[in-house]
Amino acid sequence: MIFKLRRPDADIAWKNPEILKRFSRYRGIIDNTQISRYLIAKTIKCDYNSNDSLEHLEKLLKQKSKEFNEVLNEDINSQKNRKFEEKSYIHLSKAIAYKYLENCKFCERRCGVNRIQGEKGFCHLDKDIYVSSAFLHWGEESVLVPSGTIFFAGCNFGCVFCQNYDISNAWKGRRKIEDIAQKVDAKSLATIAQKLVKNGGINLNWVGSDPIPCLHLILESMQYQTMNITQLWNSNFYLTEESLSLIIDFIDFWLPDLKYGNNKCAEKYSGIKHYWE
Repeated sequence: MIFKLRRPDADIAWKNPEILKRFSRYRGIIDNTQISRYLIAKTIKCDYNSNDSLEHLEKLLKQKSKEFNEVLNEDINSQKNRKFEEKSYIHLSKAIAYKYLENCKFCERRCGVNRIQGEKGFCHLDKDIYVSSAFLHWGEESVLVPSGTIFFAGCNFGCVFCQNYDISNAWKGRRKIEDIAQKVDAKSLATIAQKLVKNGGINLNWVGSDPIPCLHLILESMQYQTMNITQLWNSNFYLTEESLSLIIDFIDFWLPDLKYGNNKCAEKYSGIKHYWE
């Protein structure tokens, strides 16, 4: 694959042996010599029923995570010969995510609202998700550009310094979310993602506001995505262990935004408790 970059610092970064070492798998996906994790997950067969208890599904999730990591360590030719399953590890994670929405525990606010029934917590989102913009981002870290960036409306933080305040918090209780963003379903979100890749994005950058409240639809969109592309989680990382378990095997590149080194500042400037823990 011919890999063209238009930002000089990005070109220079990829000539750095340490960067190539640290991001070898990511670079391999760019060069199509490695397979993105979510595609491998789509080859892991999962037999479950939508009426199964949450406890049973969570137990099955742990089993499939172990199976996934065994396949992840296989050679590239073995991985390429695997076929997508009609009901896969991705489907299982999505199913659990929707159950979590009934008593929302996606982030550490643990609002506990039933978003399936239209209730809304701090993020002001029910089960419906809205995209405010999607474009090739040239302002990310050097090795990430051009980044296929998808910005969602709504956030679980209330930062006074937010650079995306218009889509994260400004509309809450003042305007309809439809005035600032477009409602998407899983298929349309996958279409947006694939268009970004087709236009030159070397990763899919799930960002925001923050992707945490949108986790269920991001997972569901992966059912419809087919391209070998890095899935990048660009987040404040105030997500619970439960929600992290749903995506940890599918994300190729993590971009956590460490904002504070103490809880006092976190509560004062972002309105969140127990941030450091």
